[in-house]
Amino acid sequence: MLSVMTAPAPAPAAEVPGISPDRPVYAESDYGQRTYGWASLRALRTGKYLYVKAPRQELYDQSSDPDAKHDLSTASTAVTTTLAAQLDAFRQKTSASREAPKSTVDPEAQQKLAALGYVATSSSPARPGSKDMGADPKDKIEIANLIHRTYLLIDDQRFEEAVPLLQKLIEKESATPLAYAQLGQCLVALKQYPQAVPVLRKAVELRPGHDASALSIS
Repeated sequence: MLSVMTAPAPAPAAEVPGISPDRPVYAESDYGQRTYGWASLRALRTGKYLYVKAPRQELYDQSSDPDAKHDLSTASTAVTTTLAAQLDAFRQKTSASREAPKSTVDPEAQQKLAALGYVATSSSPARPGSKDMGADPKDKIEIANLIHRTYLLIDDQRFEEAVPLLQKLIEKESATPLAYAQLGQCLVALKQYPQAVPVLRKAVELRPGHDASALSIS
């Protein structure tokens, strides 16, 4: 897509030389996988079809269903299989084999930031195919909405209201380190330090390659 990104004018695709308005477009998101352990999402839009690669794959005919409300993946298996193969082929051709640069952040500071949900740790490399594992994000809409509500409450410093929501979230998603980190943050803000300590330690324990001793709470 470099030719699209470097086009000198924001003209419609049909008016840009060498660019077809039907050119395939690829997209992906690892946010759910990195933050909550859910599966990554990948999509390919080509022609009239939108294909979404997920634990339960999806296919939409955007010429008749622009809002993507009617999944055709089980009814149009040949199209689904073809687009899945095209998406995989594109990823194989564009995947980088080089190792990512090492972080220059102080290890102790990075661990503390990770415990609070601000950064993802890189101390445990992802296993091949691990991004395709985990829950399907579309099955976690209720959880995502609950997380969003806690963000808003914490931003407004309404910590007492956020605490029961985070406790409910932990009941539903007990292996989500961000929920423990957010709950610990609220308890600290409410000066409930004895309750905050085990919660924050749990947040650290759930992080890949954790070192609970890196989090010091006084």
